[in-house]
Amino acid sequence: MDELVRTFYLVTARGLTLARLASIPLFLVLLVDTPPTGAALWRLSLLLLYGGITLSDFCDGRLARKAGAPSHAWGQMDALADIAFTTVSLAAAAWLGRVGFWVPAGVAILGGRFVLRNLGRPPAPTGRLREDRAGKAAGVIYYLLVGAITLDVAAGSGRWSQWSIARVGDVVFFYTLWLLLRRRPPAPGSAGLQPGSESHTGARRSQDNDATELGEGTSPPPAGSVPTPPGAPHGVCATPDAAVSQRHQVAPVQPLRPGALDHPSLAWPRE
Repeated sequence: MDELVRTFYLVTARGLTLARLASIPLFLVLLVDTPPTGAALWRLSLLLLYGGITLSDFCDGRLARKAGAPSHAWGQMDALADIAFTTVSLAAAAWLGRVGFWVPAGVAILGGRFVLRNLGRPPAPTGRLREDRAGKAAGVIYYLLVGAITLDVAAGSGRWSQWSIARVGDVVFFYTLWLLLRRRPPAPGSAGLQPGSESHTGARRSQDNDATELGEGTSPPPAGSVPTPPGAPHGVCATPDAAVSQRHQVAPVQPLRPGALDHPSLAWPRE
């Protein structure tokens, strides 16, 4: 029985995602062709369809997680459905003069970058897409902006309402622009930070080199040995016999003549 319920939840979640994608053309027709006066059926259909699309976006992911089978691939499909709906709806609104054309352009660029980043990044342990709060808030804001435009079209509001929605669209665009230009720290668990990856290995090697230069992380030479002479392999301490042999190969040091250190080139530089 439990397996049957989980299957029902999973099939319903997948169906809601696909239905949201399939309903986008119908929503565009209603948004563009709804007349400013009369045609109450068109207005009601537009509002009901927007409510159904929003409700499907709210329920599909929750049903999939309730079924215990969240999928990274279907998560990307869900994100694509949201990006497609908000982008083409705002593009239609820009064509109608409700918002500037830069608003849907910013939504498309930000959404495309989000999808491409998740394509090259391992999924979260729960199977969900990796996103931060600011990006998630942007998706909610885009839905609310489309909802405001839908309500304005269905209600047949005047110029003041249209001007207000256009200014709200400008604010949304600046928020999108901030998301595009901000610098974020690497996401936890990304491929570049996982142990064994190339960047992780390079960073570890750099830390080891820094520790070696600072004298850290090396064991003291064994008793009876002398420091490693220059040019010898790293980590190998010369034995006393080897040090004596090497010392015999070095030219003897000549004693300094009296007054040799008084040469001007050896004087301490003055300010």
